Amino acid sequence: MEEKSRQVNRCLREPILLYESTSQDLPAHLKRMLVALNDIELTQSDRLVILAYILMVEAGFLPVHAANHFDSVNKCSTFNITHLQSAEMMPNGWKKSEGVYSMNFVLPVLPDHALSLIAQTAGNIVVFSACLEDERDTPSWCIALDCDKYVMRAQTEFMTHRYFNLRDLSLQFKNKIPLQARNFLKVYGSVGACSLLDLPEEILVMILSYITHRQDIVNLSRTCVTLHELCRPKLSSFGTMKFFPFRPLPFQFSTLKSTIIPFSDLSM
Repeated sequence: MEEKSRQVNRCLREPILLYESTSQDLPAHLKRMLVALNDIELTQSDRLVILAYILMVEAGFLPVHAANHFDSVNKCSTFNITHLQSAEMMPNGWKKSEGVYSMNFVLPVLPDHALSLIAQTAGNIVVFSACLEDERDTPSWCIALDCDKYVMRAQTEFMTHRYFNLRDLSLQFKNKIPLQARNFLKVYGSVGACSLLDLPEEILVMILSYITHRQDIVNLSRTCVTLHELCRPKLSSFGTMKFFPFRPLPFQFSTLKSTIIPFSDLSM
């Protein structure tokens, strides 16, 4: 029993998203990708583009080559833990030439609308731009990132020491490109209006931190699979290692107690 508890605690501490990375540990899918690509031979801009690719997957997008591998159960417009399977290998041809990168993504619920992500280096700066392929009169989204702010220039012995400020990178990149593109696509493709689940996972975790009643967390975790996964660490913080299986609440369920969240706490 103690061994099982230690394993569960270790799993809870291990980062799943880039936002949760620490100087001691990186998400498992990132580590596996870097090993497969031989991280030692990657350039500084290569590593930043790889991080951007993973952030696109975390935001609910899938690379075109992997989109057909997911069944209808996993075809949602937000992040699903199974999507990380596609974040363990870069797509073929992602590096067009030195300093030029190109990748194509789709939302699983809108497979006919591909989003093209182009990255180009200018010194230490990598400029990312995204737009819909073969679609006129649609917006584009872009952001310029400094490699030195997130990726170590010199080689280091430990993989975890080559990356830093990943929490800031996650917020900056997601808010500028994938989240805006995802919300536009949902309206453009008529698959529904934006909802609570369209917020970044980091913001949802912040909102959950304000819920102090255990039963409220239990009820919230039973509303959908996405919130169930996000509520698991919060459930453990109440002093129990018992995880409640995902069983949707009946139509009549208890109302969450009022929780006031200062707007300033959610501003970036």
